[in-house]
Amino acid sequence: MMKSFPLLFALITAPAFAENLVITTEDYPPFNMTVSGKISGISTETVEEMAKRAGVGIAISLYPWERAYNMAQQDGKTCVYSTTRTTQRESLFKWVGPLVNNNWVLYAKADAKAVGKLEDTKAAKIGGYRGDAIANFLKEGGYKVEETNNDSQNPEKLLAGRIDYWATGEQLGAHLAKQKGITGIKPVLTFKETQMYLACNKGVPDAVVTKLNDALKAMVSDGTVAKIGKKYQ
Repeated sequence: MMKSFPLLFALITAPAFAENLVITTEDYPPFNMTVSGKISGISTETVEEMAKRAGVGIAISLYPWERAYNMAQQDGKTCVYSTTRTTQRESLFKWVGPLVNNNWVLYAKADAKAVGKLEDTKAAKIGGYRGDAIANFLKEGGYKVEETNNDSQNPEKLLAGRIDYWATGEQLGAHLAKQKGITGIKPVLTFKETQMYLACNKGVPDAVVTKLNDALKAMVSDGTVAKIGKKYQ
């Protein structure tokens, strides 16, 4: 059997606290992504600084989302970000955050008619990706979701007319469209306001979760979180 390796690996040590955590993430710019071969992004820098202040050693690895998420569910010392905190996920993890806001939007072709409310798209084909909270939300609501392995495939599918709408995070959608040079699409509806967190396995000690949350609160208070966010605007 071939061994599976993470796509990218970054190690940050903080020996002041004995508990070391495995941190998993996905490529979800501008929150978590690779820049010049390094895991970066708004959430990544926030998690790194938070762990440093809390004295918690962390090792960050980047995987496809479903694997990153499943690892945090299965391993007692693993956390995953950036994870949307939903009712369905609430009892599955211990939560650190919020790290960032992430509104959910629908994109359509530039010449598409206006969308008044999400329910108006019940008969439409909506693009999403497997394991994503947005896609899961829509499927549970009875919407027709065509899922890809990666959200980066959806802007081109939308432009080609293979889907009617693309459901994605507000900042991610803008980033992917710009990255691919796609200009013939536009956001037509913001249908949910959400926040994303670091979601930790329930085996992670409460003391560790508390230290991380306390460090994050201090970062919000002293302006560090806002400063990190401005770097990616």
